[in-house]
This record gives sequence, C-alpha cells and structure tokens, in this order.
Amino acid sequence: MAKKRIGDKAERVLKLLLGLRNKKIASALASRGFGKEDLEEGLSLLRGVTDVSLAVLPPRSPNPAVIEQLDRWENEWFPVANATLLRHYPEIHARVFLNLSQTAGAAVVISVGTFVERLAELTRAEGGHGQAGKDARKLLQRRGLTPAVIAEAKELLEQVSSIEDEPAELPDLEEENARLAEAEDAMWAWYLEWSEIARSAIKDRNLLRRLGFLNSSRRAPSVTTDEDDEDDEAEDAAEPTPTSNAA
Repeated sequence: MAKKRIGDKAERVLKLLLGLRNKKIASALASRGFGKEDLEEGLSLLRGVTDVSLAVLPPRSPNPAVIEQLDRWENEWFPVANATLLRHYPEIHARVFLNLSQTAGAAVVISVGTFVERLAELTRAEGGHGQAGKDARKLLQRRGLTPAVIAEAKELLEQVSSIEDEPAELPDLEEENARLAEAEDAMWAWYLEWSEIARSAIKDRNLLRRLGFLNSSRRAPSVTTDEDDEDDEAEDAAEPTPTSNAA
C-alpha cells in the first residue's frame, strides 16, 4: 500500500502538538515523561520540514495581484489615449499605438511598459515629436493621464520586475531533497514514538479522537496503530489494537 506523503505526516504531527493544549492530554503524556523539551523538539522538527520544503520550490511567477492592477490601469487609460490621439494627433497616435493593443494576463507587463515608454518619448528633446508631442502630452494630462497616473504604472512595473528576478544562486535540488528526506524521517520518528505512548497513556476515546487516533468504520471505532500511521488507507480499515477500549 502507498506510504503517507510528507504533507499528511506533517498534518498528523501538528494535530498531536495542538492536542497538547488539552490539559488532560498534556497531563497523560507528562506522566510518561513528556516535557517542554519534547514539545520544543516536535515543533522544531515540524518547522524544519516546512523550511526545507519551501527551499525547493521553484521561483515565483509574477504576483497575480500586481498583474490585475496593471490590467485595470491598461483598461482605463488605453481607451482614453487611443481616442484622444486618434482624433487630435493621428500621426502621433500611429507611433504610440504601433503594434500595441489592450491585452490580458501577464502580457499587460509588455503592453503597459511599451505604452509608458512611448508616452515619455513625446516630450524628449532628442528623438521626440517636437511641439506636437508636447501639445499631445498636455492634452492627455487634461484627459487625466497625469504624471502621477504614469508613476502608478511605473511602480507596478517595478514590482513585477523585482518579483521576476531569480535568486543569484538556485538551490541544489538533489541536496535539498536529501535534506527534506532527513528532516521528514526525524519528524516522523518523533511522532511515532509519542503517538504510541499517547495511545497507551490515554484511555478516553474523545481525547484519542481529538489526536486523530480513532478510525470510524461500520463496526465499532478503533484506535490506529503505528502501522496505520504509515499507511494512507488505514483510517478506514484499521483493526482494534490491544490498547483500544471497548465501545
């Protein structure tokens, strides 16, 4: 049968740790020597698995929230600039909107970036559009496309660029996977030890259920074993163990 995935194991460990907030559970395990150091060890091992897992994730894609804001910016200002320039400055319109149209998704990074750059060209002393370019820019400002609005787009574009930058050195996946396996084994060994002790020390079925040790089936509920914890499908098929109480 299939073994438990690391996420399933981490969930079991977390459930056991959270169960310790119950005074009866904490007292039962304390009678078996469970103390502050054991609690801190469990928390540390769980964090260790999480930290290593995050280290092997691939670089993130652009933040969807930033892309959405850029899309809204494009949808608001492209039509304004298009209509204004097309009527009053058709030659400048042809340059600004050359091969440029409204887009969707991550493509807005390119379309908005190109649009902002071409607007900047309107008033440049060299390579600009002379007085016509300055007049066109002033008209766009009266339409609402002010320097502050342009700055908003630039800030969003900078956020995308900073997010897309890859780390200077990507982690060695083989090494990270080995660390993850080691961290997983250490965490699971801690869990198997204390889960078995908990089953032995705790007789209250409600408390056992709180810790995730009880299975529900068509027959009487049963207490899971360590072998059950190793098996993904055990929760619906475990047989009663010698430590289980009669229903």
